Amino acid sequence: MSCCGGQRAELRQAVAAQTHRKPERISGGEERKRMADVEFEYNGPGQIAVTGPLTGTRYQFAARGARVLVRGPDAPSLALVPGLSPAR
Repeated sequence: MSCCGGQRAELRQAVAAQTHRKPERISGGEERKRMADVEFEYNGPGQIAVTGPLTGTRYQFAARGARVLVRGPDAPSLALVPGLSPAR
């Protein structure tokens, strides 16, 4: 079984880069859209649990095809997790 430590380190760096950026000035409507919850679908083997790096929310995907509503601030980071993608 391979280790995903390298992917975790990359994810931590990506999140750190996002959280340390100067906030952009955006209108209220755009901010709400950016922070809207997103439904994700799991397409990997078995099950997976992921903790959102910005909200600390734990997301549990029980099996292939499972869909879970992800809080907006966590969505960009969860999109980087192999087997997880926004549902269509």
